[in-house]
Amino acid sequence: MKNLFLIVAVALFSSCSLKPISFGGVQDSKVNSLTQKGVEAEFGVKIKNPNKFGFRIYKTDLDVTVNGISLGKAGLKKKVKIKANSDNVSTFVVSSDFSKLNFTELPKLMAMANGKNVTITVKGALRVGNLFYKKTFPLDISQKVNLSK
Repeated sequence: MKNLFLIVAVALFSSCSLKPISFGGVQDSKVNSLTQKGVEAEFGVKIKNPNKFGFRIYKTDLDVTVNGISLGKAGLKKKVKIKANSDNVSTFVVSSDFSKLNFTELPKLMAMANGKNVTITVKGALRVGNLFYKKTFPLDISQKVNLSK
């Protein structure tokens, strides 16, 4: 009986193949809070899921730079659900603390907050999956974002 369960489980998981998801541009960015301790922001990312099943993007840490100034690691505050066969914009809420930020860069960041356009670069790896099946996709997005909206 144990062998039968093992064979069925292996057959189910080996037949699952996660097609690559694609990330579009950043939309509707908004800074929720900006303090000397850190920043919390939310933004939409267009995600195309060609798979026949939905999945979640799990909490992860990403490297974020704004106009070439490293903000350190920014983490997703909660899992993001992606529907099957979709091409939608999903909202990501991220937070970063400035504990490892070079304090000479802090005035530049505050000045950027009053500006209109900044270039945000997000790099890292996103862990996605559904139940027991998980896969990691590289993420490298760089885009100009209008902060005046």
